[in-house]
Amino acid sequence: MNYVHSYHAGGPADIVKHVALIELMRYMQKKSTSLCYFETHTGNAVHDLTAIPAQKTREYEEGIGKIWPQISTSSAIEEFRQQIQKVNPDKQLAYYLGSSALAQSYLREHDSALLCELNHEVVRDLKRFYNRDPRVHVHHRDGYEGLSALLPSKQPRTLVLMDPPFEKNDEFESLVKAHEWLYKHLRHAVVATWYPIKQRQLVTRFHQSLRNAKIPKVLIIELCLKPDDVAMRLSGSGMVIVNPPWQFDETIKADLIALGQLLSVDNYSQVKVEWLF
Repeated sequence: MNYVHSYHAGGPADIVKHVALIELMRYMQKKSTSLCYFETHTGNAVHDLTAIPAQKTREYEEGIGKIWPQISTSSAIEEFRQQIQKVNPDKQLAYYLGSSALAQSYLREHDSALLCELNHEVVRDLKRFYNRDPRVHVHHRDGYEGLSALLPSKQPRTLVLMDPPFEKNDEFESLVKAHEWLYKHLRHAVVATWYPIKQRQLVTRFHQSLRNAKIPKVLIIELCLKPDDVAMRLSGSGMVIVNPPWQFDETIKADLIALGQLLSVDNYSQVKVEWLF
């Protein structure tokens, strides 16, 4: 499985991840205690949709391209839409925000962000982008290794986003190990893990591995815009959310239903929101 993000920026799978992230940030900021946002595979803060990778697939046209022009009844989707509009002031869709930039917009003065990234050029761009924000710290290192090296932080609450490119055959296994470490050392952290739905048996095995690890309070959310009965076709994406805030499951289900209506192809959309335990 291979999911190089620069080719998929702003596509439907990105939208699911980013609306969920915004919803999590909004819930977690209801408490006054400080928050550490940790990202294992950061990627670019801003994606150029006019660049060759995005233009080659043009997936953004089926994602943010559909959401961009119209107001949504979902407040999280509407906030997301407005965030993208801010980086496209001339009303021409050319740029798309990455997860770290979206999360940054919700950080308060006493919050922090720890961003891990291996690609040298991306690290350089991240450091340039966040140069004037003392709350954001960019680390040129493997994100999985960064978990044990950089956490726990000074902040009492932690939100971890794991969004690997799935370039390695053992990516799901690495995610399970990361979840096991987090449960052992930061049991109350909120952990959001994104995954593509391309080979359903791999996703099923991933979920079963989390069950076997006996990690409690695990919520599964998925949005498929195509039936997942065709091998090697990206039919949708999902997220595993550990320790989601109270009532997040109800709110994100409404968001996903709204997204399905906005992004559906041939009126097909399948939403799943269920607890693993």
